[in-house]
Amino acid sequence: MKNRMKKLTSLLSLTVGALTLSASTVYLTEDYTENNTIAHAGIVLEKKEKVSELKGFRNKNAKEIFATANLSLEVAKVEDESIIKVVKDGAVQEVVVTLNISDDILAEDYYDAWEEKEEIFLEKCSQCHAAPEIGHHTMLEWEGLFGSMKGFAQPTPEEEIIIVRYLKTFASDGIIKEEE
Repeated sequence: MKNRMKKLTSLLSLTVGALTLSASTVYLTEDYTENNTIAHAGIVLEKKEKVSELKGFRNKNAKEIFATANLSLEVAKVEDESIIKVVKDGAVQEVVVTLNISDDILAEDYYDAWEEKEEIFLEKCSQCHAAPEIGHHTMLEWEGLFGSMKGFAQPTPEEEIIIVRYLKTFASDGIIKEEE
């Protein structure tokens, strides 16, 4: 993946569109857990001085935060309402979650956050065929395709979660895009 990459665009939602990466864009390299909050590795954050901001969406007052407005890719589960700011209210709320994440688990290069997960994907999903172009399918399509092939790949339950998150993150409607 890294060798093929020429340009990287990070998306926070289908409605917001493409964002230009800046020096403040960082990626979480491992799961973050603190005060009943769980943020999943690989998510896109904006570094603001001493805190990181996670922009996302949720059903009104739900604990689960998603990367996209269609609520297809869960990126965090937040129990503490005090760290959530509702930016746009409605049945699906646009929110910003403020997290105190240590710099040692943040990376400026998305590849640092996804390298191990890509290796699991390649190991499991190229046993019978060449690894597919992830960006050619949507998140929903990947759910179906992976569901029909996981019997052949035989991932562990943990590997299955990693592979599905990886596929959804880099899907055509995912939050990280590689452009050739």
